[in-house]
Amino acid sequence: MEPIRSLALEKTFSTGAVLRGLDLAVPQGSIYGLLGRNGCGKTTLLNTLMGLSLPDAGRALVLGQALGRGCPKEKAAVAYVAQGELLPSWAPVRELITLEAELRPSFTADGLHAWLDAENLSPRRRVRDMSAGQRKRLELELALAGQPRVLLMDEPFAALDPVSHADFTEQLLAYAACHQPTILLSSHVLSDLERLCDRIGVLAKGVIAYEASLDDLKERTLLVTARGAVASQAPPAEGQIASYSAAGSTTWIIEGLQSVDVKRLEREGFRVSHANLEGLGVELIRSLDPRVC
Repeated sequence: MEPIRSLALEKTFSTGAVLRGLDLAVPQGSIYGLLGRNGCGKTTLLNTLMGLSLPDAGRALVLGQALGRGCPKEKAAVAYVAQGELLPSWAPVRELITLEAELRPSFTADGLHAWLDAENLSPRRRVRDMSAGQRKRLELELALAGQPRVLLMDEPFAALDPVSHADFTEQLLAYAACHQPTILLSSHVLSDLERLCDRIGVLAKGVIAYEASLDDLKERTLLVTARGAVASQAPPAEGQIASYSAAGSTTWIIEGLQSVDVKRLEREGFRVSHANLEGLGVELIRSLDPRVC
């Protein structure tokens, strides 16, 4: 069984349904990037997987268990870096290290102490006396120090300065290469997802509306754009994933176009281009979760 799995997952709040029968399977050792607009349910999904919020229907499983119902052994092998701040503001760093070491059998603080030394931070420093970026980096360091088998991360780099961001990204990649954890990462910074992830999924309208390996997405998927009269034509080829129209132009996201199809489309006035994840991701999100402004 995949280390991260949801089955027909549903969650509704007073404002309406957020997750609507969501199915997700993240393979062992994968780094899965979760894309989507604000309010689409990414944080709700992560909180439900972590057991911080119970589903209304369906199942949210991590290491084969629903974490909201105990499971101390499985929880000890899972780390969660939330979008907000979860660390108690009154706590000294050394107490957090002691607590994590008691909870997680594989905990090792070598990397954490190296970061504290580099930042000239004493283990006696309280969380409330650290900057927002330092507090978030402390959360990230504590998460990796537990050597988790599963790591859930919700916008984990937002508060970091550019150097800390780059340093921790390298640290995360090194940990992944060495330990092969399964990681589910939500971020609006698509360049981070492109660098870290091997698979991406777009959460829209309460479900995973599209997913693919990152290599396949970039190698097999093209943006086909038209303006003016050409933009009003029917979809230009089979293999359409999604489309988006704005400001007199239409963009189709099409998978598996052959070179002969590309040449034909270009003769007919379409612009055909490869794109990095930033370009493809934006168009996928726009197409799969259109909103009227």
